[in-house]
Amino acid sequence: MEASQELISKSKQKYWQNHLASWSESGLSQKHYCEQHLLALSTFCHWKNKLAEHSEKTSFYPLAVSSVVAPVEDTSNSGLRLVVGENRYRVELEKDFSTDSLKKLILTLESL
Repeated sequence: MEASQELISKSKQKYWQNHLASWSESGLSQKHYCEQHLLALSTFCHWKNKLAEHSEKTSFYPLAVSSVVAPVEDTSNSGLRLVVGENRYRVELEKDFSTDSLKKLILTLESL
């Protein structure tokens, strides 16, 4: 592929990645999102599938497992709750949350 064609392809890919991320966060149906952004639903679906296939091909990460088992803290009373969704997460804090547990959670999430 020529350099200019590759640049156009990367630009299109980024354009659709941005739209797909915005759609995912919007809570709208695909149809309504496309109507609001003047996008062809068929093109939107094409790129959604194309980028999903590409993502599936490149989403394998090797995992190194340590043979040493570290003691596990009891975090049931930390006052934190991690809610994991598709492509995002949310930390819910209770009134008397543990700042140490929050620091450890943030460091862990940043290392991923």
